[in-house]
This record gives sequence, structure tokens and C-alpha cells, in this order.
Amino acid sequence: MTSENETPTDTPMIDAIDIMAFMEKDKAVRDARNAKDRAVLHAFLQSKGVTRVDAQYDAYGDSGNVEDITFTPVTAMIETAQEEALRDFIWSMAYALHPGFENNDGGDGEVVWEIDADKIQIEHRERFTDYNLYTYEDL
Repeated sequence: MTSENETPTDTPMIDAIDIMAFMEKDKAVRDARNAKDRAVLHAFLQSKGVTRVDAQYDAYGDSGNVEDITFTPVTAMIETAQEEALRDFIWSMAYALHPGFENNDGGDGEVVWEIDADKIQIEHRERFTDYNLYTYEDL
């Protein structure tokens, strides 16, 4: 039997160092996957003559997705499977910068990928609930 201040020896303890190590490993795996996906998608988009990708994403209440993708030129023909892979990549890029943004009030943003220069710009907004407090005493 253990006292109130003791922890049973068979219960594993997780401390902040373990959590940080897990988060760093998870980020490294995600970053490597994003780099690989970026290279594959970049080559594919170039082969289709795409010079720019514009996308919007939105999330709240524990879920979200990429809402809209526009290709320049608009005549570029992108197959459904590649567009889904692009949606996954865009979501993963936003999530890598703001993990968990889909929770609570959520967030949204725009992604612009200049294909010729291979530059990605993300504008991200996080939503939150705010309030004003008024206190009246001795009225």
C-alpha cells in the first residue's frame, strides 16, 4: 500500500521532458514527410503547367479541411487524386506551423504557392472567444 504522496512503482511517469521529446520527434517526422510531399507535388504541378496555387483552409470544433484550391492557369487539368494529395499537403503545412489550431474556436488561412520560385506563403488566423467585463458596486 502506498501513502498519499507516493506513486506505485508499476505506474509509468510521464514528465515534461518526455512530452517535449515526443513532440520534437513527431515534428521531425511531419517535417520530413512535408518535404518529400512538397518535392513530389512541385514536380507534378510543374509538369501540368501550373505556376501558382491558391488555397483556403478553415477549422473549428476539432475538425477542418482545405476549402478551396485555385490553380493558375485555370485551364490546368489536375486529377482528383493529386488534388487530394495537395489538400493533405496544404493542411499539413498549416498544421506544422500551428498544431491544434482546429480545436475550440479554430482558425483559418490562405496559402499561396508560387510554383516557379517554389515559395509558399501562409497567412494564418486563429479565432478566440473574448468578452468585456463590467463590474458595478455600491449602486
